[in-house]
Amino acid sequence: MHKVHLDWDYEDQVVEGEFLVGFRLYKEGVLVSQIDDPAARSADCQVESEEGTFNFTLTAFYSGGTETPHSSPYTFTLSASTLVVDNNPVADNNSSSNLRSSYSVPSPTISAGDDQISLNQSVFAADFSAVVEGGNALSPVLVYPQVVANDVWETEICVVNGSQNVSLAGVLRPYSNDGTPLAGDLAIDLAPHARHEFRVSESFSDPEQIAYLVLAANHDQAVGYTKFFVDGQGGAVVPAVSEINTDDFYLPLTVSAPGWYTILSLVNTTNTEKLLTIRFDNGEVRQMILAPREQKTFTIASLFNYALSVGVKSATLENGAGIIGLELFIGNNKFLCGIPLCDERAIDLSYPLHIGEPGWVSGIFTYNTLNQPCNLTITSYDEQGVELLSQDVSIGAHERYIIVDNDPNLPAGSDSIHLTSTAPLAGFEVLVAPNRLGSFSGVNSSRTSGIFTKLDNADGWTGVSLVNSTAEEAHVIFSAYDDGGNLVTSHDLSIPAFGKVAGSVAYVLPGDLGTATYLKYDSSATLVACQYNNSADDQMLDVLPAL
Repeated sequence: MHKVHLDWDYEDQVVEGEFLVGFRLYKEGVLVSQIDDPAARSADCQVESEEGTFNFTLTAFYSGGTETPHSSPYTFTLSASTLVVDNNPVADNNSSSNLRSSYSVPSPTISAGDDQISLNQSVFAADFSAVVEGGNALSPVLVYPQVVANDVWETEICVVNGSQNVSLAGVLRPYSNDGTPLAGDLAIDLAPHARHEFRVSESFSDPEQIAYLVLAANHDQAVGYTKFFVDGQGGAVVPAVSEINTDDFYLPLTVSAPGWYTILSLVNTTNTEKLLTIRFDNGEVRQMILAPREQKTFTIASLFNYALSVGVKSATLENGAGIIGLELFIGNNKFLCGIPLCDERAIDLSYPLHIGEPGWVSGIFTYNTLNQPCNLTITSYDEQGVELLSQDVSIGAHERYIIVDNDPNLPAGSDSIHLTSTAPLAGFEVLVAPNRLGSFSGVNSSRTSGIFTKLDNADGWTGVSLVNSTAEEAHVIFSAYDDGGNLVTSHDLSIPAFGKVAGSVAYVLPGDLGTATYLKYDSSATLVACQYNNSADDQMLDVLPAL
């Protein structure tokens, strides 16, 4: 007998003539425990089971016999005293006429014996989960919200299996702009820690018709990226989306000026029509309708009759629940970088400064998401984590504040900054090098483990930057893997409290990288980390957060 402790969130839904009775825990589809308390959001369940690895799911049930669809499986290992979690759950958003369209258990904590592990969750549309491979239902775990593959542009897709002991099995399904699934699913079969990178034009039969891709798989410990590029002329790389927005989301920066433009690519992941309101900082408002599963790509200038300069700097996208997307910046038909559009906000943010090579400049765009002014405390640290200066500024309602690492107001030797705000912030960091730029979102990016998804060994070089966002020394283990998931080499180092480590991959992981194609870190303290890949001809710069 195993004792399993479970915590969950559940929003009661209206079922005509019925009321919520409780919850049921299943192991491999077989009921193993029932919680007869509709108000319960935690329980200690006695599970009779042999030792081994199993899939557990949770449902809610009602007085008239209605039972919600099962959550996607929580795969973990039961032993005498330990529980090893192999994957985070992804909600199985099947729907029926009397149930809300998404059923989720957003933040469960499962424990057995003396160990306790927290899990996170993301939510996807019902239709995206209707993928069957080999007779098994697969849940959507990643969305690549824009794909461009034609005579000029190419799209590179990457998938990394982040699980250390469970293979990733699934399919990448292509969709058209109107949300219609296209023929030619691409099978994905990756061993633990394995990686797959490919060009869309070489892997699908009709690539020019593809607007976006959805990865449906047996677990959600997958990460990846989308890279748009023109050979020798620049490109942008953006993380694949693993969490669907549930609230308004933000554009901390829009650029519409001669030679520059901003592109938005949006996907409605729901089964209903969505009316999206874009409220700009100058008071202008634009609205658009997104049909179920539709993808739209457009420029900010197109919303203003293609004026050369539209006079807007930032925006809030209202009624954004169920919509995902990305924002791309193009200048002089060459500079190109992008960020995912998300509803995540934070009152504490850390960013590295002085990333990359001498002469490169980094800028941080911070956006106040509230309708009232807020106070922002900016604290700068040197590489060893010594505090150099703390200063307070005010940001107006729905206004932004920009910090540049060569700002004379920052003390010499500032290698990172920590932002503390009285209002939730959105924002990102831009890295500017001669003829190229890159960007990454810094909101809620602090984590104790992360994956740098691509090492450029042949066509350029890769650098990394890691900031310790805590008051404790971080002990970090770096591990390099090849595409097959084999460990190539590893190395450990320490980062002082609030300190920073930055440099080439060879600096943090000395030795022969051999066939390594990506890098993983595990840390005793939370870190904010990013990677930057620079092409050998200095024409492309890709910047990604650790995923």
